Amino acid sequence: MFGADKHSFLGGVKKHIYRCVARPHKGSASAVNAGSIDAYVEQNKDAASSARCRTALFNNVKVCPTCGKPNGYTMTTCNQCQGSLVAVALSTTPNLFTAFLLSIAEGPKFPLKVSMRTDGPDVMVFDDPLALSPLHFCAIPTEVFIPDWRYLTLNPQRGLQVCQLLVDSCHAAAREQFLSDEVFCSSILREKDFDVATQMIMGFNFPPSQNQIHIQYMLPVLMPHQYMLFLRGVHYTAQRFFPVSYVHACLVQLVKRGTAFSKADLDLDVGAFIARLEEQCGVCYAEVHAQFLIDVDRLHQRYAKWDNSSFTGSYKVMEGTRGKLVFTNAIDGKETIVDEHEAYEGEKSILQNYGKDGQETGSFGFYSFPKPINHIDFSFLD
Repeated sequence: MFGADKHSFLGGVKKHIYRCVARPHKGSASAVNAGSIDAYVEQNKDAASSARCRTALFNNVKVCPTCGKPNGYTMTTCNQCQGSLVAVALSTTPNLFTAFLLSIAEGPKFPLKVSMRTDGPDVMVFDDPLALSPLHFCAIPTEVFIPDWRYLTLNPQRGLQVCQLLVDSCHAAAREQFLSDEVFCSSILREKDFDVATQMIMGFNFPPSQNQIHIQYMLPVLMPHQYMLFLRGVHYTAQRFFPVSYVHACLVQLVKRGTAFSKADLDLDVGAFIARLEEQCGVCYAEVHAQFLIDVDRLHQRYAKWDNSSFTGSYKVMEGTRGKLVFTNAIDGKETIVDEHEAYEGEKSILQNYGKDGQETGSFGFYSFPKPINHIDFSFLD
């Protein structure tokens, strides 16, 4: 039922077993701003817009030399293919999340369409293409530019409002589009008493790979290979993943105490920033994060419904090797050595709901309804 242990996971998922959830038609079939991100910056090079464009549309990242994924600048391992980033220098990449909300047509490698779940006046919710769970959203505010969650501490009262907006919008999309679908629920959830308000996995990464604050929001039923990686310590790592419960508790305490952090505090390294928050707010990150990991494991084991009969076999980690797995066919016992990254992508492509509309194959989705760059609030940077 759990789908994995620390060394192996169910794989070769059979087609048409797990429900692909219909996606509402949100956004637009065509982008408002034709062309690339660089072209958009060039079009908005007047003094009032130029600095904002550069700030909002480019990230400092480490680009994985193996798979090309941009990673947060403090990362030592790629969070897509687990390749080493130790020797990778910082570089600049386009900030796709801001480009989404500006409705720019083209990114460096693909059209900037997104698998939209909500496209409202102040928030966008969309399926995460790097899904850990069949229900995995990202949500971003669309009226305000905030590079990452730490900036919420500069204005705690408003920070709470932004945080709650993202959470509430994800809850609504999950309830209306996924958990109202009885076929999806019966295929994924072992028990029916799931509580969206208290049992979803929710948090922020720091540093983010895209510098527009976004919540990671997912059903605590991890795909089998992702659950194995969770057990091996790959996901939700300490001082990289910050549960919403932690961020919310800190902001509440800052509001109660009538205090706020300063821009100088943002120059602290992440460990010192956490220590200062504990000093100011009385909230211990280590305790919250440790309990979060316990809860993820407990909830996955309670709700995950990964039956052996739904898969053609299983994968096993080849200890002492890198990048290879052994797939064992459940019918004839035949073993095949396969590429690790290809196996993960193959499983994810069937179990995720990104880009799908009730079918197992799909497209990128839609462009968002845009905000002009001069209509976006940059006050968290002032």
